[in-house]
Amino acid sequence: MHSRQKLLRLSLLLLAFAALIAGTGLLAYRLSLAMGLAELQVTGRHRLDLYASSLEREIDKYAYFSTTLGLERDVLQLLASPQPTLAGQVNRYLEQLNERAGTLAIYVLDAQGRVVASSNWRRPDSYLGEDLSFRAYFQNAVRGQPGRFYGIGSTTGHWAPATRVSMP
Repeated sequence: MHSRQKLLRLSLLLLAFAALIAGTGLLAYRLSLAMGLAELQVTGRHRLDLYASSLEREIDKYAYFSTTLGLERDVLQLLASPQPTLAGQVNRYLEQLNERAGTLAIYVLDAQGRVVASSNWRRPDSYLGEDLSFRAYFQNAVRGQPGRFYGIGSTTGHWAPATRVSMP
């Protein structure tokens, strides 16, 4: 019976040792996991900050468009009194500006949200005549706030990285 007790004690001791090793392993795993996740969060936040800065720089490159167009005599005349000849001049001006800027399109909306001039006026999918009054950037502009749009246009399906609008 003495040997059975020794065997039982040895078995219990081995079981306790195995539980201690398993517990230590589990604790080490959880600690390692928590440290790894914390490191990933730090790295992710850093990358997000870099991407946000890069995106802001890209947006700021085009921030002058609304001011520039708001000072352009032909654009102001077109908005005050739409005329086909003047619209053609503004379309060509926007086309040249768009080529230099490397944007998808630049367009001018009237007070009702209709596109009266566009840099893509020669293309079959031109924005000319489209009603964009439902767009948030137009609604913001009507309220006197700068408007921005990032995403895929609902009317064309094209990617539009940034559009800024302001009402005179």
